[in-house]
Amino acid sequence: MRRLVTVLVMILLVACHQGGAIDVDRLIVQAKAGDAAACRDLVDLLGQEENQVGAKVYPTVLEIGQPMVQPLLDNIKTDNRYLRERVIAALGTLQVVSAIEPISQVLADRSLKRRYIAAWALGEIGDRAGIEPLLNALGDPEALVRQYATRSLIKYNRD
Repeated sequence: MRRLVTVLVMILLVACHQGGAIDVDRLIVQAKAGDAAACRDLVDLLGQEENQVGAKVYPTVLEIGQPMVQPLLDNIKTDNRYLRERVIAALGTLQVVSAIEPISQVLADRSLKRRYIAAWALGEIGDRAGIEPLLNALGDPEALVRQYATRSLIKYNRD
């Protein structure tokens, strides 16, 4: 009986793996054409570390731009650290003003790691609504958060 269960599990795993192959090139074409489901799927891939999939998809998400904004916004508060970090960085690079409030919440959540990315993103967005959360981050216990908050505030003074 145990052997039968093992064989069935192996068959299921193989079937799922074969059916679960993702055609990234197809997703990219569809996302560039404005397909919302393809945009969501590409954003989901940002959270995959295996074979550096997330890092490889990231430049394409930036290139596509505006169609990616809502799927990115929908994933700011994900528990997947890699996805959250890339989403916040993308929103900062794309200068999405509507991302300021949720990014500020991530910056203020001291239970999260690598929050300095949120401070950086607020500086990239460059809207004055990001100043107060950055000022608050100057008192953060993490040196990198304080450092990136300072750098982002300096950007506001340059404009």
